Amino acid sequence: AIVDQGSSPTIVSDVNTYSSRHGGQPLRPGQLTKYLPSDIARSCAAVNSEPVAYGEESLDVEAAHAMAPGADIAYVGADCANDPAPLLDAVTRIVDRHLADIVSDSWFLGTEAQVTPDTVTAFQQVFEQGAIEGIGFYFSSGDSGDWSAATPDHQPAVQFPASDPWVTSVGGTSLAVGPAGQYEWETGWGTRSEEH
Repeated sequence: AIVDQGSSPTIVSDVNTYSSRHGGQPLRPGQLTKYLPSDIARSCAAVNSEPVAYGEESLDVEAAHAMAPGADIAYVGADCANDPAPLLDAVTRIVDRHLADIVSDSWFLGTEAQVTPDTVTAFQQVFEQGAIEGIGFYFSSGDSGDWSAATPDHQPAVQFPASDPWVTSVGGTSLAVGPAGQYEWETGWGTRSEEH
């Protein structure tokens, strides 16, 4: 399953175009199923009018299909409210209906210090129940390393829910490839400096 806000009306054709350009297989009929709240079109109308609104959804679904071309994909959309409740509803829907065994998430709610204890507790209960049921939640660790550049005291900070003990946090790396296509070296994405 993949969780994100909004719902692209062109996701199937986008994934199929990506797949054909990169030598992959198109989605087979019924391979991608959307689970959406009833008022998602209204709540996300302003966001979805932006050209990049569906970028994260497209990236996540394309990547999942490229890595596991035979796997069924459940896209669980969340309303576009500026609070954590719609995303909590989406992950709860996955656990309540056991929609998937693997859940990929590329969003965050803020650093650990920015998220209220009640929000942390609510998400943690869902992640723990998912673990009991054999559902793994995987969150991107983010593009900016330890977020120390974004904190007032420049101390390392971890984004939530990637920091939750009931999820697996997945970080990005940069890979150097040699002239013959061979592996040269790899490094983790570091903290983006805001200083000049």
